[in-house]
Amino acid sequence: LALAIALGLWLYVVNYINTDYEQTLYNVPVGLEGQSILTADRGFMILSEDEYRVNITVSGSRQDVSKVNSGNIQLVADLSKISEPGEHKLTYNVIFPGDVPTGSVSAQKDPDRVTVVVAKRKTKEIPVVVEYDGDVPANYIKDTATLELDYEYVEITGPEDVVEQIDHATVVVDCEGRTDSIYESYRYELQDSDNKPVDAGFITTNVSEVKVYLPVSMVKKIPLTITLLDGGGATADTTSAVIEPKEISVSGNEAVLNALTELNLGTIDLAQITEDTEKEFEISLPEGVNNVSNLPTASVSISFPKLATRE
Repeated sequence: LALAIALGLWLYVVNYINTDYEQTLYNVPVGLEGQSILTADRGFMILSEDEYRVNITVSGSRQDVSKVNSGNIQLVADLSKISEPGEHKLTYNVIFPGDVPTGSVSAQKDPDRVTVVVAKRKTKEIPVVVEYDGDVPANYIKDTATLELDYEYVEITGPEDVVEQIDHATVVVDCEGRTDSIYESYRYELQDSDNKPVDAGFITTNVSEVKVYLPVSMVKKIPLTITLLDGGGATADTTSAVIEPKEISVSGNEAVLNALTELNLGTIDLAQITEDTEKEFEISLPEGVNNVSNLPTASVSISFPKLATRE
C-alpha cells in the first residue's frame, strides 16, 4: 500500500507540480496585425512572399505545457510601429491558450524577432502594346488599323521604384500562317521603355490577360472596267478608254472574293461626248469587301483615235 501511494504521489508531482518540463514547437507562423494602418493609411506594402515562421520552446509543468501546440498558440507582430520604408526587425508577442494559467508557462523564441521589408506602394496605368510574331500568307492581310483590345490600358500596383520602371505591357500575337481573324486572349509582359522585361514579382494588376481581335482576310487584285454605250458615230471599237488605276487591291471573305472577277465603274454614253475627255468615277464595292488600295475614285480618259469630225 505504501509503495502504491508513493508511486501515485510521484506521478502526481511529475505531471502536475514539476515545472521542469519543456517542448519545442517548430515552424510556428507569426501573424501580422496593423496591416490596414500600414497599407491604407500610410501607403506601404510588405515585400514578402512567404509566411514568417519561428520556433518556440515552451517550459512549465507537464500538465500546462501539454495543453500548448502549434495550432492554439498565437504569435503576433505589430506592423503599426513601422513609419518608413525599408527593413524592420519586429518583436512578436506569444499568446497562450485560454486554459493555460497566466504565468504557469514561459516561452523561449528562436529567433526573437522577425524581419519585415516594406516599400512605398504606387499605382499607375500603362498602355498595352501589340507585337506580331510571323506573318499571314502572301494573299492575306492582317488589318492592324482596325485592331481591337478589350483593355487598352492595364493598371499596375506595387513598389514605387519598380512601378516607375514599367513603361508598357507587351502582347505578342502569333500571325504565322493565319488565314482567319484572330480573337484570342493573351498574357502580357511588363517592359520598360527599352522593351526589356521588368522583374514584377511584387506587382499586381487589374487583369491577367488581354483579349485581342485582329481581322485577317484574303487579298485580291480586281481589274476595273467601264461600259461604253455606242452613239454619235462612235463605238467601243473606235474608242479608247484608259482607266487609271487599272486595278485595285481588295480584301474580304474568301468566298465573296472568289466570285468577284472584275469591278465595273459604270456606263459612258458616247453620243454625249464630242471630243477627248476625262471622267471620274467613284469606286463602289460590294458589302463585306474592303478597298485595301484606299483609292476612292478612278479616272477614265476617253479619246477617238479612229474617228474624225467635220462640219
